[in-house]
Amino acid sequence: MYMRINDSLNVCKEPMPLCDSSLPLPRPVRIIDLSAEKSAIKEHDMDVFAVILGGVYRDSSIERFIEKLIDDPQVYDRKGKSCFFNVLLMAYFYLLKNDKRMAGRMRDVLKANVRFFPKTVLCFNFHFTGDEFVDSLVLSAQWLGDYYGESRFLNLCYKTHVSRESVSADMLAEFMRRLAESIEHVPREYVLDFLRNVFLHDTVIYHTIRAEQLVRIVFSFLKSRTQGKKEHHLIPAYRLSMSLLQTFSCSSLFSLLLDEVLRLPPGGKKSQSLRSWFEIKSDVSFEKYRAAIKNSCDSYESMLRIFDDISGCVYAIAGPCNMAPLLGFLDLLLLVFSTVSVEFLARLRVRLIKAISRVFLSMQNTVKDCHVLEADTVDNILLENKRLWPVLSKFVLAMHRMDAADSTKTSKKKNTRTSPTQSSLLVLIEKIKRFELLLTSKPGCEMLAERLTLLKNRSFEIRAIDIPADI
Repeated sequence: MYMRINDSLNVCKEPMPLCDSSLPLPRPVRIIDLSAEKSAIKEHDMDVFAVILGGVYRDSSIERFIEKLIDDPQVYDRKGKSCFFNVLLMAYFYLLKNDKRMAGRMRDVLKANVRFFPKTVLCFNFHFTGDEFVDSLVLSAQWLGDYYGESRFLNLCYKTHVSRESVSADMLAEFMRRLAESIEHVPREYVLDFLRNVFLHDTVIYHTIRAEQLVRIVFSFLKSRTQGKKEHHLIPAYRLSMSLLQTFSCSSLFSLLLDEVLRLPPGGKKSQSLRSWFEIKSDVSFEKYRAAIKNSCDSYESMLRIFDDISGCVYAIAGPCNMAPLLGFLDLLLLVFSTVSVEFLARLRVRLIKAISRVFLSMQNTVKDCHVLEADTVDNILLENKRLWPVLSKFVLAMHRMDAADSTKTSKKKNTRTSPTQSSLLVLIEKIKRFELLLTSKPGCEMLAERLTLLKNRSFEIRAIDIPADI
């Protein structure tokens, strides 16, 4: 909630002591220290600081506090230093109105302590100053509650700094980060109006431009501003593109957005991991999925996005299907297992096990539906079986060991309770065994009985469990 000074407050040209004022302000005695002590802050109460530093008056006590604040030795912990920086920022805006000479000193203190800037929203009425360093801080700290206000705020930033050729890469990256975050909170039906306000407010084409033209203008801006930029400045552009694509995923603009995104500079490894997702969306193929998985091995966020795509395709398969794509999806899921780090795998394991189980259920239904498997299908199964089943055995063993390493939960009756990983793994093993049995007993598959590579029961015991036949 914003805490702002009442418009009815009297404007004073000369400083007057706060204790003599009848202004309806919170008493600052408990949070500021005007004694001989070196530290200027007693308590980091941002709401009270926002009120006493955001007024339209001058106060001698506040100005003495600010003078002391500039020379504060900053004997605070990490959290205290973050709060201290926020107070410095609010004090700077107080000085802009009342003492521009001291505001210059405060700016130097801000620059020296920028590493402590927490980038959190403050309940304070900031504004753009034309100083790029200060305005980049405002871009992170300011928050407006309505979509129109946010779009106008970003438009002011766009006109003041971002539209200029001389804009710094850091300011540009912060603008794109903020824009992407805002788009994610704007209702889908208002996003185009939001973008129109940000980029075209007060222009002659504001009311006449079509949606397709607006998209091209936004990406023309992104391409021109990101050309030749470093990796960490390219990533916000791809994240902004991601927000737009997710917003218009079911829109006629989706194809246009994809085409425009793929014209952005490719960047380095992190940018490439984001770009891989766009390439998959433009032309879905198993080869592009494989490339995307390998490019995203160091980014959990990118890997999770690709895994969600693959598992979404797997769960969308209803009824019998061609065996080739099912084996392709199994290959991709096992590639995820082989590629990601142990830390990523620990977070994905239950979902990964369930997705592979779903693939085997679909393959089982496909084999059941075919009275006789064609020779080409049998050959393909044999080929993929020899390649994938050793990896599948390693996967089952790795999941078993990972689960065994976790502490077993015990119920009040001292009976061990099966973990989600273990129960999912047992279901997967049962489905693999049923699929193998079904294959070897199918007419026309007699040769598979001798040549099929089976799942290895290495160093773990498959417990006998009752699983419904239709699971």
